[in-house]
Amino acid sequence: MKETVRINFEFPRDDYPKLKMICAEKGVSLKDFATGLILQAMEDHDHLKGAKETLKRLRNSGDDMAITESTWKINEGS
Repeated sequence: MKETVRINFEFPRDDYPKLKMICAEKGVSLKDFATGLILQAMEDHDHLKGAKETLKRLRNSGDDMAITESTWKINEGS
């Protein structure tokens, strides 16, 4: 069984030349560039989710510490 899946999506035609230029400047293929961005976004999502859960636990602990979203730079609406 393959260890990868194929993902296809539409991309704005006007932005495509700039995307190709960025990839060329970085010396990476479009596939590697897009894959890296998606994997990084997934990792960031997991870290943010963990930070939000920690913040909730701290708030519910009854500790006298003043914990706010701005302290952690977390927007709970995300």
